[in-house]
Amino acid sequence: DTSCGNLGASTCDTAQPAGGGLYGYVGWTWDPVGFELMLAGSADTVDETAHFTTTGPNSTSPLAFPPRDEKFTFARVGGLTAIRVRATLDGRIVRATIAGGVGLSYKKLLMKRDATTTDGTNRVDAFSPTADTSVSYLSPAITIEGAAQIRVTPTVAFTAGLLLWADNASIWGSNSTPASPGRFLGAANQTPVAIATPAYHLATGAQVFIGPFLGMAFGP
Repeated sequence: DTSCGNLGASTCDTAQPAGGGLYGYVGWTWDPVGFELMLAGSADTVDETAHFTTTGPNSTSPLAFPPRDEKFTFARVGGLTAIRVRATLDGRIVRATIAGGVGLSYKKLLMKRDATTTDGTNRVDAFSPTADTSVSYLSPAITIEGAAQIRVTPTVAFTAGLLLWADNASIWGSNSTPASPGRFLGAANQTPVAIATPAYHLATGAQVFIGPFLGMAFGP
């Protein structure tokens, strides 16, 4: 969404990303501080549509022809393992807790492009460069969690809080797809038209995920 002009498009529309995950931890506490091992998995996705009108500010670019819409779907799945320190302020029914630590994060990046001409010819092309190419990264990560817990028994509590997970897509791995110069937009009874298909850079720099969570905690 920061490289619309590089594609030769006149405008781009980006929806809000959506995602979620699961995580758990096991550890030992010397009230009020303890250590734990955290394991987590997550997935997120976002759509973007690039409009190629051939009359916009980038109309001189050969990438802008033919006039078309390209809808991109990006998805990312992966996991995290981390060692964390947890501090807890205990109450008889309600307790507050905060945890933070460092670990390793792995993410696999997926992309699909659906292109349709907008000049009335209805030529189409569906393309997924990540179907046969591994695009992923491994990164150091940090995680911070703050939560409130409500005891339902002396050893079981319901938990609600906020989790932050941050890593970097530019350290280890490949986060770009290869260029594919042999792609064409086609339709029945229509002459195929070549469609510019450069290398797509799917992620770069710091990646930060923040989300609320609900769960359960077991132990004293």
